[in-house]
Amino acid sequence: MRVMYEQGGMENPTTLHLSAIIAYIGDGVRCLTEGEAVLEAQHIICCGTTSKCDDSLTILALCLQTSDLRGKPHKIIIELGGPNVIKKPCFCTCKAGSPRCKHIVAALLWLNRYGLSALEDLSSTSLEQQWGKMSTRTTYEARLISELCHVKKRARLDYDSDILSEIRCSLLAAAPLSALSIHLQGRHTVKQVPSSSCGTTNYYEDILIEFIMEPTEHDGVTVRTFDASPPETISDNCKEFYGAVVAISKPEAIRICAATKDQASTLWHATRKVRITGSIAHELFTFREKSTTWEAKINRLLHSTFKGTQATRYGKQCEEVARDEYVVGTLCHVEQCGAVVNPLIPWLGYSPDGIVWHRGTPVALLEIKSPFSGKTKSIAELVSEGKLPYIVQHEGSYNLKQTHAYYSQVQLGMFLLNLKECHFVVYSEQKSEHIKVSRDPSHILKLVTTLKDVYFSQLLPRLASISQLGSRGTQD
Repeated sequence: MRVMYEQGGMENPTTLHLSAIIAYIGDGVRCLTEGEAVLEAQHIICCGTTSKCDDSLTILALCLQTSDLRGKPHKIIIELGGPNVIKKPCFCTCKAGSPRCKHIVAALLWLNRYGLSALEDLSSTSLEQQWGKMSTRTTYEARLISELCHVKKRARLDYDSDILSEIRCSLLAAAPLSALSIHLQGRHTVKQVPSSSCGTTNYYEDILIEFIMEPTEHDGVTVRTFDASPPETISDNCKEFYGAVVAISKPEAIRICAATKDQASTLWHATRKVRITGSIAHELFTFREKSTTWEAKINRLLHSTFKGTQATRYGKQCEEVARDEYVVGTLCHVEQCGAVVNPLIPWLGYSPDGIVWHRGTPVALLEIKSPFSGKTKSIAELVSEGKLPYIVQHEGSYNLKQTHAYYSQVQLGMFLLNLKECHFVVYSEQKSEHIKVSRDPSHILKLVTTLKDVYFSQLLPRLASISQLGSRGTQD
């Protein structure tokens, strides 16, 4: 039988003493703090005994993943050699693999709070009931009867729907005037969102795209402030390319957002290639022709060979850890998503590090930066040493510098995602800092106005020209 959280107190004549927990974890104050946060978030969903002996007790607990609440929970195994004797080491299936991880500490605190008398015998059946059918839908993919081992199969070629979508996007980008592109343009508004292997829809992506297409009046500047249609002065070639490759429908926006969560796939790169995104917004916003021309600038962006540095690889590596730390520290509900394109203004794109949700509604943008120097120093130390140029300190609080590229990046994100604030996390392995950045309508208005002019006068003509050359090469 499973043991669930109950409201109010619970009599626990035999508990795991706090002194035993502290003796087990040693000087690790951080894991105690994080473990308590996991417990308060009610992520320990099951706790019971799997075996009992005269001199030992084996306890199994299930703990939800902070970064994927619908995913398979972590399994925690604790052995007690007596009422207050923790046998070392405890075990957890989380990636950290530490015998003193926050999930293990949360389970130990559960035993302290609710008592050993609250534990009941667990069986494989009760565990399955605890996690429920949702786990089954998440863990296992549905299969056709024809795919079962006892059914005779015909030789055939099967392609994943995501691969087919990526191939189609690549073909459209390379040859927007081809027969395939023209054919698809006729069906532009009726494309359906592909269902997942379990037959479920992309729940959060569907709500998110619906949310950003009904913009709230944030100080009078929303996506509806700007005319999404291309200027009449652009060439026919540009109009055709824009209609075939850039403009998208709501179902397409949902599909792209759901299919690019890894932010590294071919589809993700193809989506970004034809749009101005958060990472290049400030660069284009502030560019002035001097020693470099617009043509050279656009060519460099379109044909970039940048493969990353040690610092960027470190930042990517720390992103999940930083997101988990944020979730545990704030108890906020965060969902990851892929490339977000608002059908109302499809020439812009944004790939957030996360979206903060509250009661089923997006409420804040989450952006994470992990400076390499944060491996050995806290963010406060780095700011005091002047090593983080994007952070300024004013009256004891940290702010994002308004002239830095990151400021334009998050303002564009809040604009496209219809949000009022951004939670800007600067991660350090020693001590991180969280900065709240408010929506800046004045900056957004200047930023998007400039970017629209740059896109339709500089970037779109170059994209259309490259595509036309590709189409001619294919025809030849």
